[in-house]
Amino acid sequence: MFTAGNQQLDTEISENVREQFVCPSGATLLVETGRSDTFLTSDEILGYSFDQCVVSTASPPLNVGTYELTGSLQTGGFDLTGSRHSDQTQSVQWHDFQLRGPEGLVYELTGSARSNVVLGAANFFRRERKVSIENYTKIEAGITESLEQIEFELNRMGFSGTVFEDSLLISGNYAGELSGGNRISIRMIQPFERTHTKAGEVTLKTQITHTNL
Repeated sequence: MFTAGNQQLDTEISENVREQFVCPSGATLLVETGRSDTFLTSDEILGYSFDQCVVSTASPPLNVGTYELTGSLQTGGFDLTGSRHSDQTQSVQWHDFQLRGPEGLVYELTGSARSNVVLGAANFFRRERKVSIENYTKIEAGITESLEQIEFELNRMGFSGTVFEDSLLISGNYAGELSGGNRISIRMIQPFERTHTKAGEVTLKTQITHTNL
């Protein structure tokens, strides 16, 4: 079953294809494709479900070695086009996604990212980007870094390439290790917020604490 945010798409996708593959070094990968087209819109969802899928790589960005993938990844694209209007959205979601590699390397991620671009009459534009990370963990060389409850939102609106209003919001928690082996924790008590208007008005709000562990 496909989902997009809180919206389930199993009843909206007109074409649905599910295929199962055997990974090169073991276990399985399930790929599900959904597509719906109308006169003005195009909607496509790709879902990948990894069940201890083992693969080998010899090219960047990963180091040479064997990796095991577990969890799910979903990508989506929506395109609405009219005579004087367009609306395009790209999205990606990770759920209980885990990658384990050589020398104890581990990545774990549950979260989503979404971008939306709207173009309209009189050269109007609106661009939105949003990233939500429920949890992210990276373990490398015995050092653990983690992000929790991360929210990032960037919105811009304008005409003819000129931005007349933009806003930025960032919130969440970080824990990691500094040089010398010192642990640090950063917590945003109040989200960082910035709003900028064409008139030059800038508003900033935030409250951050950090602790050496």
